[in-house]
Amino acid sequence: MSDILVDFLAYHDEANQAYIHRLTRADKVPEAALHLFSHILNAHSIWLDRIHGRKTAFGPWEDQPRERFAAIHAANMEESRQLLSAGRLDRQIQYANTQGHTFSNSVGQILLHILNHSTYHRGQVATWLRRSGLEVPGTDYIMLRRDSV
Repeated sequence: MSDILVDFLAYHDEANQAYIHRLTRADKVPEAALHLFSHILNAHSIWLDRIHGRKTAFGPWEDQPRERFAAIHAANMEESRQLLSAGRLDRQIQYANTQGHTFSNSVGQILLHILNHSTYHRGQVATWLRRSGLEVPGTDYIMLRRDSV
C-alpha cells in the first residue's frame, strides 16, 4: 500500500499545485471555487492534526486567503511525506469528528481518505471554474502519470 500512496500523494501534489496556480493567478475566480479549495487544504490539515493528536489549526470550511494556498499545501505535503517515510501505515488513530463522535482508523486509511476527498472536491472546483469561463487544469491521474514517464 505504501508504494501506491507515495504515487498518489505525488499526483495529489501535482494536481493541487495546478489548481493553486489557476486560482491564485486568474481574475474573477468564483468565491465558491476558493471556498471549496480552502476546504481541501483545511481538511488535509485537520486529518494530519488528528493523526498527531494536535488541536486543529483550521475549521473544515474556514476560508483561506488564496495567497496562503501554496504555503498551506506545502506544509500539508511535507507532513504527509514524513508520515509515509516513517511507515507504520497500519497504526490505528483514535480521533473525534467535528460532531464529537469518536472513531479509529489506520494512518494508511486516513491518508487514502485525504487523497480521495481532495479529488472529489477538485472536481467541484473544476465545475465552478468552467461555469465562470475559466480554464480548468487537466489533472486526471492517468494524464499526469503519462506526462511524468
